Parts: sequence; C-alpha cells; structure tokens
Amino acid sequence: MEMTEGNLFCLFSSVDGDGCRRWIGRWNGPEEMTEGNPFCLSSSVGGGSWSGSSHSSASERILAVAKAGEWEIDRRSLKTGEKIASGSCGDLYRGSYLGQDVAIKIIRSNLLNDSLLQEFQQEVFILKNVQHENVVRFVGACTKPPQLCIVTEYMQGGNLYDYLHKQHNILELSMLLKISIDVCKGMEYLHNNNIVHRDLKTANLLIDSNFV
Repeated sequence: MEMTEGNLFCLFSSVDGDGCRRWIGRWNGPEEMTEGNPFCLSSSVGGGSWSGSSHSSASERILAVAKAGEWEIDRRSLKTGEKIASGSCGDLYRGSYLGQDVAIKIIRSNLLNDSLLQEFQQEVFILKNVQHENVVRFVGACTKPPQLCIVTEYMQGGNLYDYLHKQHNILELSMLLKISIDVCKGMEYLHNNNIVHRDLKTANLLIDSNFV
C-alpha cells in the first residue's frame, strides 16, 4: 500500500513513488476476467493502465455496478487533512469520515480522462467486495467526476518497509512469525476470491495500531 506515514492508496498497489495507479492484481472471478487483466488495485500507483479492452462486456458490467453508488460517500461528511503522499495521477491524504480516521486517495481532476475513469470505477468495484481483517478495509468512494476519491481505513503504523529500514527496527522471531501469518491469511483470502496480488513486498504491507 502506499508509502509514507500511513496508508497506501488502496489494496494491492505498488510503490514506486508514483501516486497514480498500477494494476497489479488480477481478477479471475465472476466478471469473466480470466485472461489476466491487470487490475490496478490501488495502493500506490505506478504507471500502468488497464488492459481489458478486449473484454468489453465484462467491463461494462463492472462499470454498471460501480456506478450504482452503493458505496458512495457524502463529500460533505469527508474531511481532508494533511497530505501524506503524492504521485503523478493523484494525492493521498489523511482525513476523517463520520468520526473515523481514514486515508483518502484523490484523483487529480485535470488528469481525468475516459481511461482513468474506467480504471477508477473498476478499482471501486473490486475493493467493495473485499473484506478481511488482514486486507486494508475499503470505506467508500466519491465516484462523480470531477471529485473522484477512494477512502480506506487509515493505518497508523505505516508500511513494513519504513518500519524496518527508516525507523531501524529489528523484528524478534515471535513478531516475524506473527507478521508472516497475517500476510498468509490475507493472501489466502485474496486467492480464494480469485484475486492475484502480484506485488507482495514490505512496502505494500501496512500496519495498524495493534501491529496487525
């Protein structure tokens, strides 16, 4: 998930200092996405684009569900705080929503085009169907242009890479095993739901206040 202070952009993103999005997950589920369409699940964002143009029928169904608005956030209840990361396609902020600490990924409106809009809607569709204690929790999204954003829980501990290399912490065996088990549980959940992460690394592992 994204680097710096806390959350990343979303679920499976990648971290190359870029704030746009890299489709690094693969959805082989009920939407007929079986050809390895690279789904960029946010967390970070790199410079990839969705390669599912040949699967228009599946794409249209995804967009139809995403546009249904069942996860639509009332922008008036969303408070944006400090910026904690920035990239070529968007910015990540810490904020609050209905009293809850959240991470807010905001797509820059001046960069919005049909391709980016489609990727954004596909990401919302997948994130809203992923719920597990070892996967960053999706809160909601603002899906009406030009105010596009994705909101997830805020992970106070930041990412594991920074914890180890910037804060110079050393993990004892018991904690190393705990982290490994947490990662395995999260990956097992994704795989059981036909989602392939494809970029598992310490920079994409987020830590909450309880070190989960």
